[in-house]
Amino acid sequence: MWLKGPNFLRQKEKYWPVQDNNASELEKSNPELKKIGLRATNVQEQESLLARLERFSDWQRLKAAVVRYLKLKQWLQDKVRTTKAGPFPPITVQDLEQAETEVIKLVQSDVFSAEINVLQNISGTENKLDKQWQLDKKKKTSLKNISTLH
Repeated sequence: MWLKGPNFLRQKEKYWPVQDNNASELEKSNPELKKIGLRATNVQEQESLLARLERFSDWQRLKAAVVRYLKLKQWLQDKVRTTKAGPFPPITVQDLEQAETEVIKLVQSDVFSAEINVLQNISGTENKLDKQWQLDKKKKTSLKNISTLH
């Protein structure tokens, strides 16, 4: 806040000095002007989680990163629910095993998506004692038709 400003500010606005329209145009040769550069970047994120995991060259680092992600996700969910989350939990062996399982599930769901869809679409709602053999045969036939492993 100004303690003392220009005298014209204490007067009515009609007595204020009129600003020239040319005052807004600055000379390029003015030594007090600073040249700045402007750069713009347009980022479009289209990379899948699986593609991000391929950046890791070390299996242990990948598992540790997945553990940190899962723990951060859980910690944030707890913080939203209770508005009072405790300290960030340390990494345990069980966390590393869970991360390994999650990575394997992710890779399997990507590589074997067609096989998973076939298995999920086959219905066997009847009594399976008599029809179990037929159902297994139907699954095997469907999987052989689409599988990359056969």
